[in-house]
Amino acid sequence: MAGQSDKVDWNVASDEIHSLKTLINRKDAKRITDFFLSEDSFDDRNFTKGELIQLKSLPNESLKDSGFQFLYIEDSENEIIGAISLRENEQKSGGYFIDYMAVHRQHRHRGIASQLIDEVIKHVRLSNGRYLQVNTCDTNFYESARDLYDKKGFLQAGHLPDYYFKGEGMIIYYKKM
Repeated sequence: MAGQSDKVDWNVASDEIHSLKTLINRKDAKRITDFFLSEDSFDDRNFTKGELIQLKSLPNESLKDSGFQFLYIEDSENEIIGAISLRENEQKSGGYFIDYMAVHRQHRHRGIASQLIDEVIKHVRLSNGRYLQVNTCDTNFYESARDLYDKKGFLQAGHLPDYYFKGEGMIIYYKKM
């Protein structure tokens, strides 16, 4: 696959329960897509048309672009219990963006999201990135995600009311490296 050799190896030793991996093949891209679309990933199931298109296509797209990667965590049964995407901005100027992150509802509050965020921060720093951006929703469904971004040193850089739907806005977070 194009650019595959340029990808950073995120396959690191982890505890015996969870395995941290980098997406490298179509089979696992489908598994990530299935996880994102499952009832166990996002609490807010009211996806926009664009979100559904992205959730179905982005894992496969990342296989063709060395500046775009997915990191995922499996449990001891090799089931995906957390996933996050990271891509360089379209300007290729050292800015990075998290498209999606989800943790299986039965595995939350165990540090999995924190581990995923830490790994992408580490990757951005190793790549001499200038910043990391993530957008999230302003509804209560995403309160714990916003708390995590705050704890990880992200700053709120903007708010777009009614972005996703009427009454459902987007909050933009930014972390300078």
